[in-house]
Amino acid sequence: MNVRARLSTTMFLGLLAVPLLVAGCGGGGGSSKPLTIDDFCTMKASAECSVAATCVVPMSDCTAKRKSVCMSFVTAANVAPRVFVPGNVGACISKATSVYALPVIKPSDTDALADVCNYVFQGAVADLDTCTTKYDCKNAHDICDKGHCAASKAVAAGAQCGNFGEVCPSTQYCKAVGAAMAV
Repeated sequence: MNVRARLSTTMFLGLLAVPLLVAGCGGGGGSSKPLTIDDFCTMKASAECSVAATCVVPMSDCTAKRKSVCMSFVTAANVAPRVFVPGNVGACISKATSVYALPVIKPSDTDALADVCNYVFQGAVADLDTCTTKYDCKNAHDICDKGHCAASKAVAAGAQCGNFGEVCPSTQYCKAVGAAMAV
């Protein structure tokens, strides 16, 4: 076999091996251990307790209490059709870190934090299937409207709003007009 053919074959085989090496890598953060619910609550408690020194509370007391609160949240949120989604933990921890770094935490900040963290336990309910809360829905952009998962669609003032996902402008509300719903 000539040198050029051998070199081409070696390079070709080497290129085939690259995807195999990349595909073989383990989990993120230097660990191949899967993220658990306990890990989630430990991380969330740590993020929430970043202000413990400011509040003159021992860090260990704060993290124990906040982890307990998180585990209570887990009990309420980890029910069918919702399941633990480790891929959504990062957004929750990031949001908690940013909220607890604020000089003043407003109710809208804690509402936004609760919204992001609820998706750590997300359902797999498809569009137009029944739901109890928006967190049951597979698509994070869906709402649970009239008991069904659907993409939110704003309607104009005075328009029909009886279909799943149709929402009124903030200054309006849906009302029955004959057999239909209208703004």
